[in-house]
Amino acid sequence: MPDLLSKWRNPKPTIDRRQSLESIPVRNLSIEDETIKSSGEGMVVVSRIRRGRRWWSRFAPPVIEQRIELDEMGAFVFSRIDGEHSVKRIIEEFVKHFRVNRREAELSTVEFIRKLAQKRLISIVVK
Repeated sequence: MPDLLSKWRNPKPTIDRRQSLESIPVRNLSIEDETIKSSGEGMVVVSRIRRGRRWWSRFAPPVIEQRIELDEMGAFVFSRIDGEHSVKRIIEEFVKHFRVNRREAELSTVEFIRKLAQKRLISIVVK
């Protein structure tokens, strides 16, 4: 029975570490984001997601608004997500700017980018 179901399921593509570091995070075009500078070094990002056009979308509110507060490090990474910087390049700039261990910077930056993707604020283009 598991073999029968596996034919219809789409297997998740696997990528290695090199491919994930060369991928490029891109802000989603369907999201209107507005950056409001806060009093500290961080920022507040307000994203507005318009509801879809499918029939079940009529049950959702017309606009879903999310407010995300970022600290200084999160604001630094978020500002580098422009569709041109790869994850590897963002990590290198993070290491230079904050003078932290490369491994620590890699782990925290990748996790932060993963969370932004889960919240559908960004997409990741794998090369």
